[in-house]
Amino acid sequence: MCQLLFTPSHFDKITILQLDGEGVSTFSEKYIQDLLDDLEDPDKYTRATALETLSDTVIDNRQLLEMLVAHFKRKLKDESSLVQMTAIESLGKVGKRFPDLIMDSIPFLCDLLKGKDQYLQEGVLELLGEISTNPRIIQLTMPDIMELTEDSIPEIREKAIESIAKMFLTAPQLVPIQKFTNVLLAGNSKIRQRILPVLASGFVNSLVDVNENTRTPALTMVKSLANEDLDLIKELVPHLIEKLTNQNQKIISLVIHNLVELLPFIKRALKTERD
Repeated sequence: MCQLLFTPSHFDKITILQLDGEGVSTFSEKYIQDLLDDLEDPDKYTRATALETLSDTVIDNRQLLEMLVAHFKRKLKDESSLVQMTAIESLGKVGKRFPDLIMDSIPFLCDLLKGKDQYLQEGVLELLGEISTNPRIIQLTMPDIMELTEDSIPEIREKAIESIAKMFLTAPQLVPIQKFTNVLLAGNSKIRQRILPVLASGFVNSLVDVNENTRTPALTMVKSLANEDLDLIKELVPHLIEKLTNQNQKIISLVIHNLVELLPFIKRALKTERD
């Protein structure tokens, strides 16, 4: 892990404080400039390495990132898919810390989702899943990701479903509940087994949300999924019961209401366990 100290107007005094016991290293303006020059190297591996090194070196420093992120964005259009993928990964690192710095790249990333390059599509889906804590990004990308849940390539479908599952945990109100339910039901059981544990805590939060417009679709989705796959109930009920310790009486009432609503599924799940 590194902390960068530098003069805001220039690169001439960039000091990297190594926090792993390796001592102090100073990177000059020339170090950064050499990496920027390498971004234009004819060799794709040199360009990709320069991108990765730049993003790893400055990733915790917003001021320096503001100067360099334009180069990451520019390399999204590189002639090499390897360099494009490295640019996507670099923007993902930035987006996890400072999502506003990559907001203007979202339309181009969505264009890559609509493209025919599976390698880049999977990279963008991975990036969007990693930065799924930003509601604005979720809102902008949801339609294109949802479309990929019906893609002809299984790997693309699975990554799209996983990305939406992560987004659901952050902003369930931005996920088209019924359509996502249909997608999960249409998918194979292995996908559901991987997704449902991730979704369980998100479902619980939605089921006890004070907003009825959040609660009702979530309960409908849970019932639809549970009817197909009781594993969701096995994941969900312990989380719901844990909520009974909450001090908020409204939440306790909502938990009890949901447990009553889900009782038929709970009974089926218990019977399955005994059998």
